[in-house]
Amino acid sequence: MPESNHILTLQGISCGYEDHSFGIFSSVKTHKVLHDINLCINKNEFFGLVGESGCGKSTLAKAILGLIPFSGTMFFDGQEIKMNHINNRKTFARHIQAVFQDPLSSLDMRRTIGQTMQEPLDIHGIGTKKERYEMAVSMLETVGLDASYMKRFPFELSGGQRQRVCIGASLILNPQFLIADEAISSLDVSVGSQILNLFMELHEKMEFSMLFISHNLDVVHYLCDRVAVMHDGVIIETGTSDEIYYNPSHSYTKQFISSAKL
Repeated sequence: MPESNHILTLQGISCGYEDHSFGIFSSVKTHKVLHDINLCINKNEFFGLVGESGCGKSTLAKAILGLIPFSGTMFFDGQEIKMNHINNRKTFARHIQAVFQDPLSSLDMRRTIGQTMQEPLDIHGIGTKKERYEMAVSMLETVGLDASYMKRFPFELSGGQRQRVCIGASLILNPQFLIADEAISSLDVSVGSQILNLFMELHEKMEFSMLFISHNLDVVHYLCDRVAVMHDGVIIETGTSDEIYYNPSHSYTKQFISSAKL
C-alpha cells in the first residue's frame, strides 16, 4: 500500500502496442514501451520526468490518465484506480488533469474561450450558469488574462495566451494532480519562462501536485522538487533536482546532461 504522503503511486506499470504484419505468414508482435515502472509522487510536490524523445514519457502520462491500457497497479491518494470502471474514471478525471504540448490542438477552434473554460464545470454539474461564468472569469484572471478573453476564439490568441487558457481550464476543477506534458516546448523561450513562473505562482495559491514531463533537464531542475530519468521505457535514476542535475549516478544521465550543455 502507498504511504499517506503519496498522491500517486505506480507499481509495475507496463504497456505497449501490437504490431500487425501482413501477408501469408502474418503475425502479431507486441512491442513494450514501458517496462515495470515504479514511481511515487508526494502530495503538493512538483515531480519532473525527463528523458530524450521516444523514451516513453508521454506514454506513461497517457497510462496515468487512463487513455491507454496498461498492466500493473496505480494508487491515487491511497485508492486503487481501476480504469475500466466508468464512474471511477469520472471521479478520477475531476482530481487529475493534464496540459499538453500544443495548446492549439488542445482547444476547439469553434468554441469561445469562455465556453472552453466553463466546459469542465458543465460536465461535472458545478454551480449555476452565472456561477460558472464567474468562476471562468476568476480563473482567467488567475492565469494572467481577463474577462475580455471570454468572447474570443483560440485563433485570436498567441501561443502563450492559449497555453494559459489550457492551464486555467485544467485547474478550474481544483484538481489535486496535474500532468504537464512538454507544456512549454512549443513556446518561445521567454514565453516558456513566463509559463514556468505561472506554474510556480499557481502552486502557491492552489497547492496541487504536478508531474512535469520534459526533455529539458534545465527546465525540470528549475521547476521541480524531485526528478526521475527515463531511458527506453525504464526509470533509471530518481533523486532530488540538485542530486540529478549536479551529481548524477547513472552513466546515461551523465551523458544526457553533457549532450544538453553542448
